[in-house]
Amino acid sequence: MGKTRYIFKNIIPLSFGFFWILQSPAPIEAQSVLGNNMIQAYVPIIMQAYGGKIFWAMALILLALSLSVIYNIRINRQLRMRNRKNEILSQISNEYLYEYHVRSDRLELSKKCIQLFGEKDGLSQAKDMLKQVLLTEESNNSVQTIEWPIADGKVGIFRMVNFNIFDSNGNLDSIVGKLIDISKEVAEKEELIIKAQSDGLTGLYNDMTTRELIAERIRSKDEEDMDALMIVDCDEFKDINDTHGHLVGDQVLINIGNAFKFTFRKTDIIGRIGGDEFCIYIKNIPSVDFIESKNSQLSKLIQELNEGIDITISTGVAFVSDERTYEELFAKADEALYRAKMKGGAQNVIYIERQYI
Repeated sequence: MGKTRYIFKNIIPLSFGFFWILQSPAPIEAQSVLGNNMIQAYVPIIMQAYGGKIFWAMALILLALSLSVIYNIRINRQLRMRNRKNEILSQISNEYLYEYHVRSDRLELSKKCIQLFGEKDGLSQAKDMLKQVLLTEESNNSVQTIEWPIADGKVGIFRMVNFNIFDSNGNLDSIVGKLIDISKEVAEKEELIIKAQSDGLTGLYNDMTTRELIAERIRSKDEEDMDALMIVDCDEFKDINDTHGHLVGDQVLINIGNAFKFTFRKTDIIGRIGGDEFCIYIKNIPSVDFIESKNSQLSKLIQELNEGIDITISTGVAFVSDERTYEELFAKADEALYRAKMKGGAQNVIYIERQYI
């Protein structure tokens, strides 16, 4: 709008003035001489007849060009200042700016963006990946969340904001946008989720999360998979608290949690469901002997990690058969645990095919 106003205010009036000067009739003497001997008198007569007008016309043209140059210089300076402000804002924030020129297939990155991706191979790979994302339909005037390899070999998580710019014919000319680093924000959210799902003392899953994960596994498991639920209870744990104090008792529970982590696989679901009661959902068990082996390994490790403390565990195990809920499976494993306790503790009882072994 400013440039249009400038043209109507300055350039167009000057142009009309120039044409008015050139179209003014020459003196009668010049017309007569031009008619009789045009070639010989051309230069001196033109200068004599139009010299002053040519001078002013040239002056007007130079003035118009000078004003145009000054105007463009001022506009370019303003654009550079604006770009510099945007660059500074980008530097002090967690944003990385870019512009993709569609027709020339040229991608421009801010200095901070280049620093993020690194030099040479890393930068070239990042540019190719960014182009691919920008040319998808999902990127049109959209906000996306993407994972991106960055210069230090890590993977950052970014919110990608794009805006399409079209020419006067409605064709896509360029795409401008920014990457907003949300890696820290995502990590903090994940940490909060983990804390909400974990037992504060042992770091295992808490009771609610354990129930939800096991119930989900029961619903989704294949019929041919052999899974089992093991409930573990510490024998006479109250005596440990009474004899050694609650701080020692808490450390014993922490050591038991570590013993579970060392004994069982990462795919198994391990949780603390009560004060000194734990449960483990074991997936894809190869045989009953596998359960016996793991129980023996767990008992031995708990005693090693709690040297000087007299501690044993009782376990009840139930294999998944026709159970469809966590509660049904837990009831069978809990009955097996009760039978282990009735035998005097430090026992392992397995419920399988309606029998306790």
